[in-house]
Formats: sequence, C-alpha cells, structure tokens
Amino acid sequence: MSPSGVVIPVRPGSDFNFEGAPEIKPASNAADTCAVVITHDSGPANEVVECPSFERFTEIFGNSATGGRTAVASAFDGQGLPGAGGAGTVLVYRQVASAGAVAKLELQNTTPAAALKLEAKSKGTRGNSISASVVASTDTTKHILNILFNGVAVESYTYPKTNIAAAAEAVNANESSLVKATELVTGVALGTTAGEPLSGGNNGSTLASEDYVKACEALKFEQFEKLAFQDLVTAEIIAVVLSWLTEMIEKDRPVTLVIGGDSADTMAEAISRSAANLSDHIVNLGVGTYTDALVGETLSTAQLAPRVAGALCGLGLAHSGTFARFGSLTIVTGPQDDEIEEAIENGVTVFSEAVADDATTKIELCQTTYTTKSNPLKPFDIFSDPRLVAIMDTYIRNMKKWGDANSIGGVINLDTIAAVKQKAVEEATALEKLELIAPGTAFIEIVSPKPEEIPTGGLRQAIVYSFGWDFLPTNLHLIGQGSVG
Repeated sequence: MSPSGVVIPVRPGSDFNFEGAPEIKPASNAADTCAVVITHDSGPANEVVECPSFERFTEIFGNSATGGRTAVASAFDGQGLPGAGGAGTVLVYRQVASAGAVAKLELQNTTPAAALKLEAKSKGTRGNSISASVVASTDTTKHILNILFNGVAVESYTYPKTNIAAAAEAVNANESSLVKATELVTGVALGTTAGEPLSGGNNGSTLASEDYVKACEALKFEQFEKLAFQDLVTAEIIAVVLSWLTEMIEKDRPVTLVIGGDSADTMAEAISRSAANLSDHIVNLGVGTYTDALVGETLSTAQLAPRVAGALCGLGLAHSGTFARFGSLTIVTGPQDDEIEEAIENGVTVFSEAVADDATTKIELCQTTYTTKSNPLKPFDIFSDPRLVAIMDTYIRNMKKWGDANSIGGVINLDTIAAVKQKAVEEATALEKLELIAPGTAFIEIVSPKPEEIPTGGLRQAIVYSFGWDFLPTNLHLIGQGSVG
C-alpha cells in the first residue's frame, strides 16, 4: 500500500477513479546494438559480422527463408511500429558446427578427367542450389562457363576452351558471388553440359555446447547491449551462456540476454527457467505461440527473443519494455490472466492483449529474472528492471572504455586523479541531462589516494572512487481517484 493509501496492483496497467496521476514520459534514446546468434544456409561462418541494416544482412548471408534470417529480421523489426522499431545495428554470428561443408562440383574434360573444381563461397545448403553449364561459344576456339542459381544463369565466363586455368582465373578474378574455382587439369576442353549441380553443402546446424562457447567467446570484446539466440531452449546450453554472461558482468562488459521457451512451454516451466537462470541481466519470455506477420511465421517465445532484444535496443534508456506494443504480432496461445500475475511474481516476462489502434499485443511487466528481495546490496526494485540495469551498464561500459584508454598505465598524480573525477562527473551529468537519474542526487568522491597521500600512500596502484545516484523511477501504473455526489 502506498503512502496515500492507494493499493498498487500486481499487474501494471491503468485504473481510473476520476483523478489521474501524471504519467512520466522521458525522451527516448536512439537505437543501439544487439547481437543475434543464428544458424543459416550461407555466409561467413563462426565470426561476428556487423550488419547496420537487414538489407546488408541479405547481401552478406543471402535471403534464404531460414530461422536465422527470421531472427535477424525480427531484431531489426523490434516493436514493428512507425517510430518504434528495433536495433540500429545487429551483430550477426552464424554458427557452423563440425559437419558444416561447402557444396562442390568437379567438371570433367573430354578425356574424361576431373579438370575444374567449383566450390560454393561458404559452407551451407544454399550451395546445393548452384549449378554450372559449359556451352560452345560462337567463337569455336572458346567455351562459355555459366553459373546458375536455382536454374537461372547469373554469371557467365568466356575462355579459351582448352585453357582450364583461364576459366578458373576468370571466375576468381571477377570475384564470383557464388563460387570459387580451382584448375585441376588444363590443356583439354571441358565436356559441354546443360547444367550440373554442386552438392554436399551442409549448414552444420547440429550444434554442441562447445559451439555456443565459441560464439560467446567471439562476442566477448564486441560493443553491444542485448543478446539473443534464434531458438535457444536447451537448459544445459542456457547454463553455458549464463556462465559466460556472468563473466562478462564481472569484467565490466555487461550484456543482457533475452531467452524464452518452446511452443509447448508451460508457466511452470517458464518459472523454473527463471529460477534456474536468476540474473539481473536475463529477460525470460513465456509462454505460448505468436503469429508474426512481419516475418510471416508463428513463433515460440524463444524464437521471439531476438525481436524483444531488438525492441529493448530501440526503446533505449528512457523507456521501459513494460507495456511496449508490438505491431503485426498476434497471440495464438498465451498466458491466462491468472498466470500473468504468477509470471510477474516469479521473474517471467509475458505478452498480453493490447488495447491500441496500432497493435494487439504488448509486453506486460518487462523484468529480469532477478527475484531476490532480501539483498540490500542489490535492491529488487532496481535490479529487476532491465531499463535501470541498462543505465548502470551504460555508465560502467563508458567508464571502463575511458579508463582503459586514458588512465590505466599512467602514473598516479593529482592530474590523473582529477581526470578520473571529471570523467565520472561527466557521465553522471549526462544521465541527469537525459532525465534518467534524479537531479542533484549524483555523487562522485575520490576515496584513495587523497592528495596528501601522494606519492606513497593510499591503495597502491589504484585510484578508487565511489559514485551513485537516485533513479527516476519507471512508471508502472496510472491511477486516478475521485468522487461523485
């Protein structure tokens, strides 16, 4: 019960009794970056690729209708509403396990012998849609090598017909977008053919825990705020990612992970998932299935995780994910009303029906899986709110980046101490100007060394400062009171 005697409900929402309290609406921030780990049928394998747009993703990875493409598109879509989208940039990591392979074809000469090897540019089944034909040219001394995709010729190379080395050079020198070529035998013409397919391409999508470790390690030093996998539901693998996440937090490179459940997810399972992954840097989605018209698919909450991660990026630091509306998203099966309150009490973020002109689905209370209410060093009201956690993370990342570049390695003197304090004040002041923290509450104090302790006193080899502020709270309720006579 509040000081005014108003009962605060468990579920966020609007409750009117004629006299409304003002709603807090801080200015929104620009979209930032999230990372999405996927499997797909082509493109760079086991490396981080920065994609500033979905169009750039399709240029690099192709536009095959895979779960990986859906995940990346969803991260860019975010809320999917005018002026309320998703991530500004997506760091894409395509997982390819040991079974991953490129599609290949060896064209025979008229001897016959294998004379020209063609290989898809990347591992994956997309390469199996590539074929090659060899036809005679109007110049009888030459042949034409055509590269086809799904039966349509997209590249053509004319070369002296007995010079197989020249054929390979023509393909590679012109940087074919589909294949690379290797001469095996030259001096004898290739046999003409209407079209032979490449084969053996494998996506390497049967993943082991070490493949997830590899993905996390590749992302370790990248600059991003939110992380999601295209369809991560295995408890053992989530535990592997949580271990890495904890390490990132401890090393002052904090990242928030968004996870969810499969299409058969129950509220009991979602609650267990939150309990098993208790963290102020995990958002756990549950339960049900949802039709996403933007990607034309029905998705589980695990498959919706990239879209929610993108939406949180787009919302920035000034807006909570609570009551965030999602355009073109329809609930097929979702939590019941009595389950929603149960979810909120147990660290599960759920969707519900929205009453809005532009959307029919919204997030209820956007929260982390941190449900501990007895730790005075980590107050529940702060560390259960992803927006407030993101503000703290921003301060930590900015101070670490500046400190590593400008302070570490230098001598400790009055100038370096003053520079640390000045930077710390600048960061806190920036948060205050954005109306993210309460005016006048930020404090920065050098703990050690004091001026009189230089050069021999204080904590050796360290500048220690204390800092803090009061948050402007996230508004979760709009409550009115009044009377009639």
